[in-house]
Amino acid sequence: MYDVRDALQRTSVLVSYNGDPATGEVTLATVPGERPFAVALFSSPEALRGALGDEAPYWEVPFLELTAGWSSDTDAMIDPGTEWALRLPAHTLTPPH
Repeated sequence: MYDVRDALQRTSVLVSYNGDPATGEVTLATVPGERPFAVALFSSPEALRGALGDEAPYWEVPFLELTAGWSSDTDAMIDPGTEWALRLPAHTLTPPH
């Protein structure tokens, strides 16, 4: 079985958010229209701006750090809005137990 975590262990992803980091009230941006919902992850600033616009705030986060506490019922999508977008089911993101 292909292990997404192994393939991405040395990479960082860009994660857009909603809210104000100064207040601690932040939610990760999700992909509009996706059901069940998926958190949007991006491989480059260009892919993020193409999907969310020039003003979208984001963090660059090591992939393994981001997924260390990943919810077992939350999918992700890498580069939504591109022709190479890839949905990653939650079970491929959560650390093995």
